[in-house]
Amino acid sequence: MPKMNGLEALRKIHDSLPGIKFVLLTAYDAKGYHRETPSLGAVGYVLKCSLREQLQQALHTAMEGTA
Repeated sequence: MPKMNGLEALRKIHDSLPGIKFVLLTAYDAKGYHRETPSLGAVGYVLKCSLREQLQQALHTAMEGTA
């Protein structure tokens, strides 16, 4: 992303649409990176290298509100 990173984008989107549930799909596996995401509105965090089933489960969990 040329003008901001994913966390900055998540923060801006969450500020504009606070009722939306977000699952962050990222290539970054840094501990500090994923610890910050709940405070920015993300209810889940999935690595791009994850299996499709893991992404599907994260999305279903987010939709059910059990994340």
